[in-house]
Amino acid sequence: MVTEKKQMVCAINGAGENCIISNVTIDLDDNSSCEQFCISQKLDFEKYFGPNRILGLLGSCYLRKHHLAVDFAKKCLRTAAREPIMLDEMSFLFPMQLGMQTYGIPVLKFIKDDTDYFCVADTGCALSMLSEKGKEGVFCCEKSDGKGRVEGISGAAETIHTSASLSLLSVGDRIDRIRLVETEDNFQILQGYEYIVSYNNEQIPSISALLSTHFMLKRKWILDFSNEVIYAKSA
Repeated sequence: MVTEKKQMVCAINGAGENCIISNVTIDLDDNSSCEQFCISQKLDFEKYFGPNRILGLLGSCYLRKHHLAVDFAKKCLRTAAREPIMLDEMSFLFPMQLGMQTYGIPVLKFIKDDTDYFCVADTGCALSMLSEKGKEGVFCCEKSDGKGRVEGISGAAETIHTSASLSLLSVGDRIDRIRLVETEDNFQILQGYEYIVSYNNEQIPSISALLSTHFMLKRKWILDFSNEVIYAKSA
């Protein structure tokens, strides 16, 4: 059922589309539920995903409501039981509460020179990205001659390929201890964008980077929306 309500769906730098909200019934493994979807007139799923009959995207609210985990270690979407987190078994762990309460999506931190930078664990993005401000928060930023272009609901942006390392904030061997996890990967630097998304509210930190599905797949991350943690197990 299509409602008269609309919701702004934003991407880079707050640009986006004012989408109509529709109530849709989803049948999954004999479980039926009614969910709200934003109907986009701009997104061309075949253009971005190829002829794979992608009809829509499931948001964080759906994953959280149904206690699901996006498991890049097993390459699947699965149910996740509520259970204690064994910190001594983790090579990386970051709680989801900050992101879900403030932004409604999973958000992490990386640090440089005592400055916090905020990034999204984006399960809908194939390329990791840095804004101009995010570039200041990484190490060994080596630009290549390669240039690119990314497109989405907010339009297109020019990029420059780079290899960079960053220090991700992680819970340590106790819940009251933190540690930094050093990691290196390829990124696209968005040209002319200070932030990925910025906010007028000073209480909400701006987003400086996106970590892609390829980034999370390489590190075998698990985005557990039931226990509200992002983690990777030690080898």
